[in-house]
Amino acid sequence: MKSVSFVSVTVYFAVMQWSECTKLPQYASSQGGSPRLVNLGTVDSKSYFADRTARNWTVAKTFCQSIGMDLATITTPAQITFLKNAYNTTTFSGLHWIDAKDSFEQRQFTWVKSNTPVTSLSSLEFRTNLEYQTCASYYATSTPAIWLYECSLVSMFTLCET
Repeated sequence: MKSVSFVSVTVYFAVMQWSECTKLPQYASSQGGSPRLVNLGTVDSKSYFADRTARNWTVAKTFCQSIGMDLATITTPAQITFLKNAYNTTTFSGLHWIDAKDSFEQRQFTWVKSNTPVTSLSSLEFRTNLEYQTCASYYATSTPAIWLYECSLVSMFTLCET
């Protein structure tokens, strides 16, 4: 009797886990998707997806567009809090490209999608390793920050949005 109960419970949880997985958007690798794409959730009518494939900024932007998304923008305090709370060491950590790119003025960044100045990240510390950078990344950690890097020379993860 214990064997039947154990098998029943195992099958039940396997079905529940499978049904939860089917709710995530599926993107075939052949269509530019990635088996590493993680749905972080939704805030302010915007869904965030993290991908753990290392790319430069331009390739990251193209990747998001190829699966019907855009590089992520972070424009409200609620979005900053949401991403901070989404951090975990297995699925959402490290540096992720976001949509901010140099507007050709020193230390002035612009959201590429809307062509508006990046002003919403004032509560996050900006960190840099180089004298002059052109693209921004979100650093997913327990103390998140925005890191600035040269777009074409550095590969990191990707943060997309819908």
